[in-house]
Amino acid sequence: SKGLKYIANSLEHYYKHYWLTGGTLLGWYRDCGVIPFTSDCDLDLWADEYEPKIKRHFLGNPTISLLEIFGLVNDSYQFKLHDDFWRYDLFFVYKANMSHQWSAYHYKRSKYM
Repeated sequence: SKGLKYIANSLEHYYKHYWLTGGTLLGWYRDCGVIPFTSDCDLDLWADEYEPKIKRHFLGNPTISLLEIFGLVNDSYQFKLHDDFWRYDLFFVYKANMSHQWSAYHYKRSKYM
C-alpha cells in the first residue's frame, strides 16, 4: 500500500530498523502479499531506537496520521496510525538480552505480552 511505503520511507529517513510482523508478515510469507480480508498492517521497530521526532512526524501528518498511543516509551509502546483506507500498528520491541526480545499488544486498554 502507499501508506506502508510512506511509513517505511519515514522510518528509513530517520535510520530506524523496522520489519513486518503478525498477520502482515504471515500474509507476505504465505500469500506473497497482504491477506485479502485484513484491514490493518503490523510493523515492529526497536524500542531503543525510538526518538520523539518519530511521534512528532506522524502527529497531524496529512498522509499517515497518529490516531492513538498505548503504553510508555520504556514499556509496551505502540502507535496506531491510519490513512483513509488502512490502519497501521507500529509495535516497539524491547531487547531482554542477547537472544530474546518482547513487545506488547494492547486490546481494549489491556496489555498482552
